[in-house]
Amino acid sequence: MAEAGGQAHALIRTRPWRVMRYRLAIVRRPLGRYTGKFAGDGTRPPERPPWRVILISWAGAFVSLGALGWLADATHAPLVMAPFGASVVLLYAHPDSGLTQPRNVIGGHLLGGVIGMLAGQALGGTWLAMALAVATTVAAMKATRSVHPPAGATAIVCMQAHAGWAFLAAPVLAGSVLLVLAAAVYNNAVEHRRYPRHWW
Repeated sequence: MAEAGGQAHALIRTRPWRVMRYRLAIVRRPLGRYTGKFAGDGTRPPERPPWRVILISWAGAFVSLGALGWLADATHAPLVMAPFGASVVLLYAHPDSGLTQPRNVIGGHLLGGVIGMLAGQALGGTWLAMALAVATTVAAMKATRSVHPPAGATAIVCMQAHAGWAFLAAPVLAGSVLLVLAAAVYNNAVEHRRYPRHWW
């Protein structure tokens, strides 16, 4: 046993490049697996949908945001915020997605608003507050089965606007409820579309 150990030490002393190459190979294997993921899995992007489907999605986005903007002007109520633009993309481009169901849209925006408001009040408008608000919103949405990607932006908006409870009522809650109702009315009027798959 001692003789074998001595031979190994002698090999290391006389041929250190072999040891270095072995150590590099150990590091290269997991690194290669990691970097190989950047090449994708070989699947092709989805085909372009028919123009009829594209126009239906365009009209839905235009009508719902237009109606929300008109209502905000007519009532002088704050009903529109930037994250709703992203919500509309999902509601009319992918109404069947689990990310666009009422639970997700309303619950996600409300969670993002509350968390963003609390993070802003506790930590101010710092980069740390922003990162913490969005990360906590992600975790809260996952825990409550209400993931809605635009709600991450709602957390930032509420934090940067120094939002209070009135902002959470409108535009966050009122606007998201109106978007869901508009999506239900419009998508169900289109043949082969059904929205929502579940309300809560």
